[in-house]
Amino acid sequence: MIIIIIILCAFSRVAMAQTSGQDISPANIFRTTSGTIFKGSDLELKCSLHGRNDEQNMVHIYLCRNDVAVKRGLNKKDHLFTLKSVTTHESGNYSCVFSSILYELSKIRGKTENYISIQVIDRILPADISPTGLRKVKWGESVEFKCTISDLRFQTEDMSIIVHSYLCKNGTVVQMQIFDVKNMEATFTLKSVIRSDTGNYSCVIDLQPNIFDKTDCKLYGNNETFLNVDVWSDLITVLSCLFFLLILSLILGTWWLIRKEEAVTLCCGRTPPKEDVATSEEGVSKRRRVKKDSSDEYAGMAEADHMYQEVADETRSFTTFTVPSHEADDTYQEIVVS
Repeated sequence: MIIIIIILCAFSRVAMAQTSGQDISPANIFRTTSGTIFKGSDLELKCSLHGRNDEQNMVHIYLCRNDVAVKRGLNKKDHLFTLKSVTTHESGNYSCVFSSILYELSKIRGKTENYISIQVIDRILPADISPTGLRKVKWGESVEFKCTISDLRFQTEDMSIIVHSYLCKNGTVVQMQIFDVKNMEATFTLKSVIRSDTGNYSCVIDLQPNIFDKTDCKLYGNNETFLNVDVWSDLITVLSCLFFLLILSLILGTWWLIRKEEAVTLCCGRTPPKEDVATSEEGVSKRRRVKKDSSDEYAGMAEADHMYQEVADETRSFTTFTVPSHEADDTYQEIVVS
């Protein structure tokens, strides 16, 4: 009995497989949107049943990737499949088949000549930065980097599209520039660099027009250049200049003090030696003697004036004594005759 049941099951599976092969029919497939499919975007594909005989009946529609069913839907004519946030692993050849019988996805093989090829690429493409290697600059200088791309996936004939390029330091975006699609390059400039600008720099290209807002992601280009901002050379130069100015100030200050002392000496005369300088008591005695001598001299001068005054008075008295005029005349005549 058990053997009979096993044989019947085997025959039923063969019959089902034959029926499945005859029941599954190809359908048309269309892509509703054009352009490049980027990683993380949504992909919409439409399976069309237009032209089949029994359009009024519901059928099961299967979306296949590389001949293997990945999605299933139920409709009469057309059915739209949406793949959310596609990844690069979802690239491949897509096709559509339909059947009036419901099958598991793993049972469907949708090999057909009507298919479309979908290539999902990352929106961020690594680019090339130049110059490469070690770049040593001084503090406060400006640095220029050029970003180019040689990835064959970046191919466009539309020169009006907006493509962003990003300059990254140690994987973190630090600048954004519009990529020149015509010349296939972008130029970044770091002005007045400081010590914190030291690091590994690379650049990437963003193929989507909207600005990349995932600041927590680490982005790296095809190559890197190491920027070394030299701070010590300028610091040593500044310190050397300050030291020179300090020494010059000391020299000029010393010279000025010496000239000032010489000028004071010339104006005031030679300063007496310390041994010739009298003590306070000797100075007081000397001042007293000088004062006494001055008083005596003043007294002598006063006495001399008094004596001079007496002599003058006597002279005045002698001069004022006169004789009568006739006697004087006679006396004069006598003197003349004799």
